[in-house]
Amino acid sequence: KVAKPDIYNIRGLFKHAIAHKVLEGPNPCLDIPALPRQAKREKSLKRARNEEKYISMEEMREIDQFMSKDKQFDLYLLQRFTGTRQQEIAGIRCCDFGEQMGIKGVFIEAHAERGHGINGQKCGLKNLHSERFIPLPTVLHDLWKKYSSKSKEMAFLLQSKERNYGENYRSRLQDKCKQRGLPTGSHCFRKCITQDLTANGVRDYVVECICGRDLPIPDYLHEDIGLFAKAVELYAQLRPIDLELLSPKSPQ
Repeated sequence: KVAKPDIYNIRGLFKHAIAHKVLEGPNPCLDIPALPRQAKREKSLKRARNEEKYISMEEMREIDQFMSKDKQFDLYLLQRFTGTRQQEIAGIRCCDFGEQMGIKGVFIEAHAERGHGINGQKCGLKNLHSERFIPLPTVLHDLWKKYSSKSKEMAFLLQSKERNYGENYRSRLQDKCKQRGLPTGSHCFRKCITQDLTANGVRDYVVECICGRDLPIPDYLHEDIGLFAKAVELYAQLRPIDLELLSPKSPQ
């Protein structure tokens, strides 16, 4: 019982080493039973994940239509195509629209306006794994050009009576979905990208890194960025949007 916390850490090390092909599988620590409290928490999280609703393509087209009229449509587009958490994408700066290996994307990082967890001001990141680089699909390259600069100004400004970045956007999205009987909650987008990519043969490791459940930015291998870009491009093909909705809008 005393050694189990250390064994869990070793299990995580094996997981990442196998994912990076430093060691061969299987992971020798997978069959170790969880501590009672941890097992209860994992069961609760699994139940919560199963209760999250998956957005069908028909439902997403309907959401695209009414959100295209929203004043923060750009914020919606970024979340729709990347599966980021609402506070992660709402809290990015113009300088966070950058490049890695010549690939356009966004850096999800802690900065002066936000930290991790309870230390986050207005739009805190969930944990260290939340820090990552997410390539953007070709369909969002014009949006990337619109915001990308060396400025440390927030890309999406606080709206009226808004304490945290993206709160009003999230409320509007949720209210409109509820009115139409559609799946609600911005986490639905995370469920979509996870299920769609996994179902189309993308490695769990790649999906987890894109969604911020695995390695933070400094721990990526050089070739990982290309894998992420291919996965995000594949998702954009699986979840296309009516190009007529992508009319130019000014930064918000």
